[in-house]
Amino acid sequence: MTMKKRGMIFLLISIMIITMLTACSASKPPKEMLSEAILKGEEITGSQFKMILSLNINSVDIYDPEFAVFTTMLNNGKIIIEGKTDLNQEKTEATIKLDLGGMSFNANLYQYDNKLVLKIPFLAQFLGDPSLGEKYIVMDLDYLMEEFAPYQQEVQVLHEEALMALYRKIVVTSLEVLSDGAVLDKGEQTVTVGNQDVKAREIEVLIDEVELKAIIKNFFTLLQDEEFKNNVFEITATLDPYLTREEFDEQIQEAQAVAEEDVDSLFDELKENMYFENFKIQSNIFIDKTSHIIKTIVEASLGMKEGDQSFGVTMKAESESWDINKPIDIEIPNIHDENSIDFYELLFRAMYAPFF
Repeated sequence: MTMKKRGMIFLLISIMIITMLTACSASKPPKEMLSEAILKGEEITGSQFKMILSLNINSVDIYDPEFAVFTTMLNNGKIIIEGKTDLNQEKTEATIKLDLGGMSFNANLYQYDNKLVLKIPFLAQFLGDPSLGEKYIVMDLDYLMEEFAPYQQEVQVLHEEALMALYRKIVVTSLEVLSDGAVLDKGEQTVTVGNQDVKAREIEVLIDEVELKAIIKNFFTLLQDEEFKNNVFEITATLDPYLTREEFDEQIQEAQAVAEEDVDSLFDELKENMYFENFKIQSNIFIDKTSHIIKTIVEASLGMKEGDQSFGVTMKAESESWDINKPIDIEIPNIHDENSIDFYELLFRAMYAPFF
């Protein structure tokens, strides 16, 4: 594996870890608040929620027509998801709104009885069938698993305990290696959650190039921990049942051979095509008096360059949760044969629509 490819992999791993950090947080030292919120988050069985994801792209001296179409479509794009979920009842209902390229699309999502149901009105125009505007698309998850069974006979059930142990270890130790200036207690604030003003403690997490390097180096340090390695192997073995422990240990040894100097050199390589000077991930996390995260705002910016050409991407994600672990009324519409269509039938129509 080349150094540049490794660099991209390590960067993606780091951003995943940071995403974990920003999904957690509450009136002790800020790092301790975050660690406690991780455990508290595992106890959530239901809530109402709202998520907004937006994207902005700007470019300099790029005159490629295909790139122009791409940026016009995605620039100022936004997706809004609002709904309710109850893990005990295994039910979810949500509305989805997508703004893309100056157009808006709406959809409804329902999950119940191991079924995933979507209502997507714009498919009527897309596939030229007006009836699809009012029909529910039903995906039977049990049937779907049966269909894929021949291709995953050897794959075991993902080891949930090992996965959660891994998650906790990565997040907690990553918080520990961040500098005190990267995790700040902003005090009590009034924030709007679920259309109501509530008091919450605000924690701000700032990740720049230095902090990102610290998180990556921490991952290699964790690989020296035997319990951590065992958890990684248990998870990896469920995804790749043919992987032996001997092969896994060899791969870990290769990863452990990456020294701190190698991480620094990888960043130097990445800087050939990335503006790390302006790289930043800022997260503002709001925790209520019960140590639940009720609101998170994450903004990330990254610039790419090649010669005189450059473009920058800014992503912003906002999430709110309320009525956490309270009784929630989730309404599932009356879905039957007359007002629904099977996912596979719709897929068939979409594939062969150009021929009719």
